[in-house]
Amino acid sequence: MQDDIFLYKNLVTDELHNYLRKSNIISSKLLQAIEYSLFSGGKFIRSSLLMDFCNFCSGRLDFALPFACAVEMVHTYSLIHDDLPCMDDDSFRRGKPSNHVANGENFAVLAGDALFSLAAEILTEKETEDCIGPGANIKACNILFNCCGASGMIDGQALDLTFEDQNKKRSSFEDYFSTIKEIYFKKTGKLIGASCALGCIAGNANKYTIDSAKLFGEKIGIVYQILDDIKDGNFKSLDSGFNLRIKEEARRIICEARTILNQDFRINKDKSYAYHFLKYLLNEIEKN
Repeated sequence: MQDDIFLYKNLVTDELHNYLRKSNIISSKLLQAIEYSLFSGGKFIRSSLLMDFCNFCSGRLDFALPFACAVEMVHTYSLIHDDLPCMDDDSFRRGKPSNHVANGENFAVLAGDALFSLAAEILTEKETEDCIGPGANIKACNILFNCCGASGMIDGQALDLTFEDQNKKRSSFEDYFSTIKEIYFKKTGKLIGASCALGCIAGNANKYTIDSAKLFGEKIGIVYQILDDIKDGNFKSLDSGFNLRIKEEARRIICEARTILNQDFRINKDKSYAYHFLKYLLNEIEKN
């Protein structure tokens, strides 16, 4: 399993370096800001899931690489912008100063913008279409930018910014959880869902398989964000009953995701990144 994880990550990292070399970026400071976050020790979860689902569909991993790079660029852009003082105002990311602290707020904004546009370039260039086939890259582009755009990840960030004030008026668990679940779905679930779907598109899968992969990713994305908030202590102010029920909901969603994986995909459990990521989520929910 570790070999497969590093295989995926190494393949994507090498290809990201290739794309940046071909990008004709003249400003060394802009390139420095981009590389600062793009190669900052991230787990490459989204691109690894994408490559795994391409594998499930018997696709060629080299055909999936443009999609995987685009996903990592979009994800990195979102982290850079989320950390900005006008957003979450976080000074550290992955154990080192956030991009705007290290490179200045102006170059952090530009780096995020550049990564977002580079992702669109990669998905729509002729070389990608020649690999995947006519129309498949446009389908991938539509799914990815729908998930990270105005009604997806950006809307999730907007909901998150206003959540604190709304939260003060909420009393029932159902009301509270439905709100945070929607935020998690849009901020995290939709991009992970898109990543899994793009892997299937790269593997020339049918619509049912693409939709199943997308739903699987959306579900584990919600749980991943729940786990992240548990580790960050964001639920500490809630009573113990709320905390227990949040974990119950996370377990239920993991079971739903596992059912999708077992029913709709032929997987080797020993080598599947998606299967082991599910196990990781469940273990971490139980530990924290």
